[in-house]
Amino acid sequence: MSNKIDEIIGDISKDDLLGGYYVFYRRLFFMFAIAGIFMLLLSITNSYAFSSIFTGLCVGPLFVLEDKWVRYNLEKNK
Repeated sequence: MSNKIDEIIGDISKDDLLGGYYVFYRRLFFMFAIAGIFMLLLSITNSYAFSSIFTGLCVGPLFVLEDKWVRYNLEKNK
């Protein structure tokens, strides 16, 4: 178990994506994606509670999509 955690923490294979700016773009993507989802839901439902809860539920799938994108680009660049 500890070896798997060490492997995940020590993974630097994606540091060279997007010319080294991957970490910066990742932070921008998550900030704007979460804010965009919240504002879209708020404009549709006009309910802060529903928009907040549903936006929170969308964080996990955003991480999954980002991970799939990284894996796709790493395979493409090999």
